[in-house]
Amino acid sequence: MISVFSSPNKSSLLVLLLLLSILCSGRAYAQCDWNITTTTEASVCKASGKIAVTLTGAGVTNFTDVLYSLEPLDAGGSVVPPVKSPVFDNLLPGLYRVKVEVVCNNVSSVKYVDVRVSGSTYVAPSVSIAQYRPNLPCGAYGQANVVVTGSNPPFQLNIVGPPGYTGETSFTFPDNTRQTLNNLATGSYSVTITDACNQLTPAQSFIINEIEPQSTTYFVQRASNSNNDCKSVVLTPPFSGSDWLNYVQARDVNFSYSVSYENQPKLPYKRALLSSPDSYQTLQLPTGQTLSSLFDKSLTYYLKFECGTEVQFDRKFPDPWCPLEFTDVCSNGFIPSISVRFIDDLICYPVHVIYENKSTLQQFRDTINAGDPLTTSKQMILPYGQYQVTVQAADGGYYLKDEPWDVWNSSGNPYSLGKNHNNGHYGNDGAGLFYLTKQNGGSVSPGTRIQLISQSAYAYDMIVKAATYSYDIILSSIPGNPDFTPGNYLFRVTDECGSYDLPVVLEEKDVFRYSFDFSLEDNCQGMKVSPNGSYRYYGNTNANVSYQMVEAPAGTSFYPNRIDNGGSFQITVPGTYRIAIAAPGSVWDYGDKNSKTIVYTPNPLTVDVKKSIGWVCPRQPLDQGNIWAVGAGGVPKSDGQYTYKLAAEGQGGTGPYLATNNTGRFSTNSGGTYTLRANENYDIRVEDDCGAATVQTIKVLDYGTAQIAYADKSSYCIGETIRLSVLNLPATLQENPFRWTGPDNFASFQQNPSFKAVTTSAGTYHIKVFSDICGDPIENDVIVRINPTATICYSSVTDTVVNPYVTGLLGNWRSEKSLLYYTNRENADPLSNLEIRRAGAYADFSPYWNFGVNKLAVNADTTRWVWNAAINLFNNNGAELENKDPLGRYNSGLYGYNNTLPIAVIQNGRYSENAFEGFEDYGFGGVVCDNECAGTRHIDFSAVRSAFTSSTAHTGKYAIVVTREQPITIGAEVSAPAPDTFNLAVNYNSNYCIPSGRGLDGIRTGKDALLPIFKPVKNTKLVFCAWVKEEQPCKGVSYTDNNVLLTVQLAGGGAQSVVCSPAGAIIEGWQRYEQVIELPETATSFAFSLQATGSTRVFYDDIRLHPYNANMKSFVYDPVNLRLMAELDENNYASFFEYDDDGTLIRVKKETERGIQTIKETRSALLKE
Repeated sequence: MISVFSSPNKSSLLVLLLLLSILCSGRAYAQCDWNITTTTEASVCKASGKIAVTLTGAGVTNFTDVLYSLEPLDAGGSVVPPVKSPVFDNLLPGLYRVKVEVVCNNVSSVKYVDVRVSGSTYVAPSVSIAQYRPNLPCGAYGQANVVVTGSNPPFQLNIVGPPGYTGETSFTFPDNTRQTLNNLATGSYSVTITDACNQLTPAQSFIINEIEPQSTTYFVQRASNSNNDCKSVVLTPPFSGSDWLNYVQARDVNFSYSVSYENQPKLPYKRALLSSPDSYQTLQLPTGQTLSSLFDKSLTYYLKFECGTEVQFDRKFPDPWCPLEFTDVCSNGFIPSISVRFIDDLICYPVHVIYENKSTLQQFRDTINAGDPLTTSKQMILPYGQYQVTVQAADGGYYLKDEPWDVWNSSGNPYSLGKNHNNGHYGNDGAGLFYLTKQNGGSVSPGTRIQLISQSAYAYDMIVKAATYSYDIILSSIPGNPDFTPGNYLFRVTDECGSYDLPVVLEEKDVFRYSFDFSLEDNCQGMKVSPNGSYRYYGNTNANVSYQMVEAPAGTSFYPNRIDNGGSFQITVPGTYRIAIAAPGSVWDYGDKNSKTIVYTPNPLTVDVKKSIGWVCPRQPLDQGNIWAVGAGGVPKSDGQYTYKLAAEGQGGTGPYLATNNTGRFSTNSGGTYTLRANENYDIRVEDDCGAATVQTIKVLDYGTAQIAYADKSSYCIGETIRLSVLNLPATLQENPFRWTGPDNFASFQQNPSFKAVTTSAGTYHIKVFSDICGDPIENDVIVRINPTATICYSSVTDTVVNPYVTGLLGNWRSEKSLLYYTNRENADPLSNLEIRRAGAYADFSPYWNFGVNKLAVNADTTRWVWNAAINLFNNNGAELENKDPLGRYNSGLYGYNNTLPIAVIQNGRYSENAFEGFEDYGFGGVVCDNECAGTRHIDFSAVRSAFTSSTAHTGKYAIVVTREQPITIGAEVSAPAPDTFNLAVNYNSNYCIPSGRGLDGIRTGKDALLPIFKPVKNTKLVFCAWVKEEQPCKGVSYTDNNVLLTVQLAGGGAQSVVCSPAGAIIEGWQRYEQVIELPETATSFAFSLQATGSTRVFYDDIRLHPYNANMKSFVYDPVNLRLMAELDENNYASFFEYDDDGTLIRVKKETERGIQTIKETRSALLKE
């Protein structure tokens, strides 16, 4: 048998805690009918939201004083102390609480309303611009791609070009999509971007280069001999490289071209179009020349632009190339193969091939016709030996003439393996490959199988499809498998002649290893990234490397996109970038193997709205205002300062400006020609050393009426933290500028003191602020109220977010299932000779657990591993409460005495369907300190503990007594069968502190995760069983002054009841109840009522409830020494156990219909010497 362990399906942990619930005490106000209405404007710039407050109602006309204040409910919002103005300007997006304090009919009144200022987080603009198309040698045809990022379009782009630039200087972009600037001449340019919030970016520069001439190192134009007359050539326009192709594909510039062959007269000019037969040129070869005459001949191309400039460049026809190849036919000879290769179709067919054996002078001939593959067509098997080969075209030209060719059969293993890096020069770090060769240089025949026998970490199995030149058989990793890395390998090659093993060692020196880092430097354009690295190959370290930007934010342009050591990339747009390294030349992206990631988060120029303020000092005229603006971010001047400009509201982007300075301080008394007035807005433009600029509107507040100090809440519960705050004011040179006093001798020099609330914390707190913004101190009062408290209970599992590992829902590894292995035994024949000590083992065995990498995994054969018990419930002490067998039958156990001892075991009944009460363990355990939130029992008589008695009991020490005036009723909910499992809801929320952007918000579960209490099931029968005794002499065969009322409440308000009476013999004064009641589908609750119908007291004990088809045994213990005192069988008859003073069992009695009889008695003693 095997046991499978896992976290249990349910937990018994129900933690009930005290929670201080705020009962806010209201203040009584005289009747004054008024309300708050608000209108808002969204914040489209950094802090440009607006809330306007309007007061309505009949009581408004009775107001004698009104103060408006604003409290942010989202982090980072703007705080506005109580002021006279009903308009809150320059707000960040978020949720705010508007507070209005009025004096109405000489009585103070306060109201609140929560208002949301819409808008998203402002993102300053940034620009990425780079050349897209270089300019032609004349005119203005260059192009640049521009991507502007930012949250507030439209964007205005201003451009400054090279001397003589006459193009447009201003463009408007409606959104963040990529835009193209056209008609750019050769030279240097700079651009700036301004968004709708007047945020100006630093100037970004780019260069439009002149297009590079067509390369003369190789033949690029297409040519063909389409009619096979061997005397003419069809030529296409001479364009190569992406820059030239961009022009041709765009068709926005007219080109024409001509061709001259060997300094002969030029052909007529034609317009250059891509893939257009109308632009092809046909060259008729001079008399006496054919296609074979073109070898090493030259062409001159003339390219004329619509702007009038003409350029020319030369080309040469290369020599033809005819590689000789062969395929072995085991040791019987070889099959020759030849490829005739020249530019496109410049071959005069048919081509004749002659293989002449030098020893025998025997000739083997083949012919290649037009339309045939460019190889010999006959499958001739030639003997090994020395040959000379001639390849001649139909026009008499030779591609090969008497070319020596020796072909020999290789002895032993005909194959060998070479090794090399696998695109290591492109950046594939640490990767190798192998190439298969024939010892004699022959091709590998079709059907040859190449297998990797070891290492096991790789997979390689290939079938050669066609005869392949041996050096072209490259063995590299197949898709889905890792690259070959240094180590020992064994390949097997199987062809028609046999199988051959090829061991090979890929060494560290055979692969490229890259190492690089980079430095970051902030500048006016953004961030400069300067990589520096090297590679190691074949034991040599080389710093001659290239880098390429292989990943960048969408639309971002780079020019150049590839640099070498000593170069740098200029990043201008925020986002994630990745730089890859390779040997000089092309750089490929191999992920983490050859690249590193850079995250650019710019710090744009802004105005710190939390430190920037406008004010009029107390006792000063309302036109004697001041503004203190504080710049942040960007690139300040060398002395750390910015340039500040003051303008009227709405004119900060363009002016005129009322004043300019480097301090950010403006005031009416500064000698300027302007006046700053209370409750009015002004624009502040801040410029940094790079030319960037930003504009922020600031409102001038009247500090004579403003409430600059406040508490974070209007009232507090005892134990909460009271946080007093003062509006951020400019710094002061005085010592202890903030001076708080308050109730209970409170005093503090902190700007924002905090302390725990106690009953004596209520009252008025006074603040004096000595700030250099005003000559006199600024004073304010804050009123703190303390709320009364009450206690309630809540579950730490179901009423809040839950940690399933702390509460025991997961991770305590109780047994979940028990499984048995079913199979035959060895030595199944009973007549065979057996060795008893060893015979009888399993005939076969399949393990249940698979020992994988770092973990165990189930890998069971379900036809052999058969489960016989699944455990559903445990209590908080780890005791098993409920299990289930494969037939769906449940067995359960009830625990008492603080969940330490079983008090009942049930077959064919679930934990929630059964109940037993013997009244013995209510006093067991220590003193319960938490009387407010005591734990829940499976069936609970705690409310009637006063009715417990020890004067008589059926078993144990206690029973419950009932009188006619005080019957006892216990009820329970009736429900559908409970599920075996429960659900955990795992909730996620945005969290930008982690790479994925989403983090755990909380885990919640429902009541199914808690251990159920007694809850019978609908559509079943329930058995009630108990013992009863009347406090009077027994005069008859049955008691008549008691009964039990069983009641089932039905949906819709109906009910059905059964009145039951005891039956059977009275045994030692006790008579048994047993009654069956049906719980229909519509049942909602069940209750039993213990009643006394006469004047005498009635005692009840050992009460049972279980399903009709279930079987219960119950147990009673001594509540002090926990010895088993009685065991009640399936019919609720007891077996009594008696002990001596040493705790030794001395007597067992059995309760029967004929009375209590002693069935076992034991005596023992120790003899004294």
